[in-house]
Amino acid sequence: MEVKLWEGGLQSQEIKAIEIIQEAFSPDPISGKSRPKSGSSMQDQMRGLGLKGMFPWKGYAGFRFVDAKGNEGEFDLVIVTHCNVLIVELKDWNHGEVKSRGDRWYKNDVDMGRSPVSVTQKKVHLLKNKLERFKHRFSNSGWTPFVHHFVVMTGNAG
Repeated sequence: MEVKLWEGGLQSQEIKAIEIIQEAFSPDPISGKSRPKSGSSMQDQMRGLGLKGMFPWKGYAGFRFVDAKGNEGEFDLVIVTHCNVLIVELKDWNHGEVKSRGDRWYKNDVDMGRSPVSVTQKKVHLLKNKLERFKHRFSNSGWTPFVHHFVVMTGNAG
């Protein structure tokens, strides 16, 4: 998977995590086949189902998006598949336990801010609204792609 990085929008640990994700969804340069990791990759499993024409996926990382109303979202990684848009929020939290209380997340009783899940859900709405305006340009008969979100913990916090 090719990922377009916007300079200055990412921290070093986020770039490292994105490189790992990128490699997991990229073919081996010698064989052209995807690289299975500890068994088989998700990409291999999906290809094994006979799903053709769904790769390559594209990724866009480290950018800000502002809608017409001034609502803003900072995106660590957005992956565009054949039918979905995946928003990935990366959290590299280390040395401790992560807990949630209400809509706040804490690491070792230190308030880390609003829940990354809630924050990323807001980004889903921003992106869905933008995609809706351009659905007539899509090759899938004018349907807006499904937008999903994930928070990926990349550090060693429990």
